[in-house]
Amino acid sequence: MEKSRIIEICQKYLPTFKNAIKNIKYELKGITNSEMLLFISLVHYFRVKLIIESGRANGLSTKIIAENFKPPDFEFYSIENNKYSPDVKKSYEKLKNYRNIKLLFGDSNKLIPKLITEECCILIDGPKDDAAITLALECLKKPLVKAVFIHDLHKDSPHRKWVEKIFSNHFFTDDIDYIEKFKSLDKRVWIELRKYREYRAWKPYKRNKKKMKSYSATLSAIMNSNNCYDQKIYEEYLECLKNKKRAWKIKSLFENWPLRIKNIIQFPSFYIYYEKVIDRKVQLNFFNFLIEWAKRILSQILSIIVFRYYC
Repeated sequence: MEKSRIIEICQKYLPTFKNAIKNIKYELKGITNSEMLLFISLVHYFRVKLIIESGRANGLSTKIIAENFKPPDFEFYSIENNKYSPDVKKSYEKLKNYRNIKLLFGDSNKLIPKLITEECCILIDGPKDDAAITLALECLKKPLVKAVFIHDLHKDSPHRKWVEKIFSNHFFTDDIDYIEKFKSLDKRVWIELRKYREYRAWKPYKRNKKKMKSYSATLSAIMNSNNCYDQKIYEEYLECLKNKKRAWKIKSLFENWPLRIKNIIQFPSFYIYYEKVIDRKVQLNFFNFLIEWAKRILSQILSIIVFRYYC
């Protein structure tokens, strides 16, 4: 889809979007309003009746979607991986009065394929990075998926380059023409961020003292089509992932050994004493204690090596 057409679609749905978010206050971890406009507009454009969100966090983007798409015309699933996250309670309080949302917990890679029962759009704001790219591609293999949206793909991210290479029909909210048209939607976002000490210096194209190539975190839209991704480049990407993981394993084998040895020497004696003497009420003389201590050190060293190399 041409950039001019996407901006035209967003311009068309801008008034209804503004009306829907007028009473919604921006919160930390939320997607900016200009980014959400792209998602909401393209959902309208594709006329889908099923929306799937992966990565709910505090529920801000979930609430914006719910305000824009009312039941019974739309079915909306929101997935969060960690049901013990502090954000779960916040999001529940924010979303409990919306009847058009089904809040799910679990692995999006397993849940989403089961939820794709009709034409839909999918928003991925978790998992991130490599896992998000892999999930997006698996979703786009299904013809019923009209578009997939991935958050946090600014120009400084190494994953942005891979998305641009792998997928053909894409658009990013850091496009200069898009920003000029819709950046006014984010005035409240930047004002709200100033209330938090660690985010006071966050501005367009800037995070604290670090300059960014992108306006903000950036939402990408990948439209589905017959040739929306390049299989050869994707295989090249997977090979790079394997090499990166292998390099990390080798590097991690030789890192921080002074600290590891210190911890190994400090802690086994306590564990042995607790397990053998306190918990099991076993009598240990000094010689047996040294044997147990040596066995524990060796087992911990071996477990670290095996875990780092094979996991």
